[in-house]
Amino acid sequence: MSDVDPNAKLILIADDDQATRTFLNAAARKLGHRTIQVDNGKDAFDEAKKNRPDLILLDILMPDIDGYTDLRLLRLNWRTRDIPIVVISGYADQADADRCLTAGANFFLPKPATVAQVRTVINKFLSPASAPHAPNQAES
Repeated sequence: MSDVDPNAKLILIADDDQATRTFLNAAARKLGHRTIQVDNGKDAFDEAKKNRPDLILLDILMPDIDGYTDLRLLRLNWRTRDIPIVVISGYADQADADRCLTAGANFFLPKPATVAQVRTVINKFLSPASAPHAPNQAES
């Protein structure tokens, strides 16, 4: 993929539903970001440790490890504790949102989300001013 900017932000998309992953992937790529997609909680945690993405989009109900456990594991691990995590879940009542935020999520977005909502939340956490690879910063 030579047309992808090597300094583009990396987003980890963790959802067991292929259609949701495809939707989130398209929204992220349209904004110029790179993505990694996984379909279960164990792979989400492993990929986050390995690749240290700039943002994680996380579902709650997934095989192997659920999103709540992933949130706790990601916040306890020194390599992943500071990565912004947006939970995108069909469990959309206030109690579920509060539980996700208490477990370590930075933001909760209920499903079904619109393209505009997904783009807004991605831009909230990956704005150029806060980006680690902003063009005005020297690379070492």
